[in-house]
Amino acid sequence: LAGRETINELRRAVESRGVSGRIYWVCASSVNQHAGICAGFGPVPPLGTPERLEWDAKRRDSVSQEDFTVCTCTELKHFNDSDRCEMNKFRDMMRLLFHREAGFSHLICVDSAFEVFGRAWCVAEIVESDCFGIPKRIISHSRAMLDKHYKSLAYLAVRA
Repeated sequence: LAGRETINELRRAVESRGVSGRIYWVCASSVNQHAGICAGFGPVPPLGTPERLEWDAKRRDSVSQEDFTVCTCTELKHFNDSDRCEMNKFRDMMRLLFHREAGFSHLICVDSAFEVFGRAWCVAEIVESDCFGIPKRIISHSRAMLDKHYKSLAYLAVRA
């Protein structure tokens, strides 16, 4: 997608198919999250425990309190105890690329609604790149959107 005209061509093609309102999240490392986390929320901890409260909170929308829907795909799952798990390796891949590739940096593409900062994996990657000292570049929709969402960013808190 080099050049403004090519991007405009892509935009026209997407709009002509009626799919311009869809949102897609693309992992640059091509981690297949359907091979792990899409079908559920993990084992249910015992009732009355702090672990159960945490598990229950993570399976609900923090605003509406409605349960998140789970995917019904049939992708074979690979969790952290499997060598085939991809989700537990992004930290290692970031470190490897940073040390092997001269000029490596972390490009953070921010959508117009700034939803990227509400996605745990995206925020985790930003935190990890910061821990490694990887230079970051941020591309946002517009200065107006940055101004609009500034307060939500100013109060973003990341806790372990």
